[in-house]
Amino acid sequence: MEMMREAWTDERLDDLTKRMDEGFREVREEQRALRAEMNVRFERMEAKFEAVDGKFDRIDAKFDRMEERFDARFDAMQRAILQVSAGLFGTMLVGFLGVIATILATRA
Repeated sequence: MEMMREAWTDERLDDLTKRMDEGFREVREEQRALRAEMNVRFERMEAKFEAVDGKFDRIDAKFDRMEERFDARFDAMQRAILQVSAGLFGTMLVGFLGVIATILATRA
């Protein structure tokens, strides 16, 4: 079987050029549409991230308030422990001094 080679005339080349131009035009239109759709989706995602960021800001504020309350309670607990310790130390000191005074009084 013999392959026949067709000759390219100016008309055929012009037709091919038109078809290629139309094809590229379609590709460019599809790219523009795709780019527009992607921009819309990115804007939606950005809005969602901003909403999530707002939620994290509120959570951070709640943790800050909890930390302030914890610090206040912890400070109060430290004061109470210090007061009780000082009271116990004072009581023990007075008791030891009383024992020492009693021992010295009985020897004299």
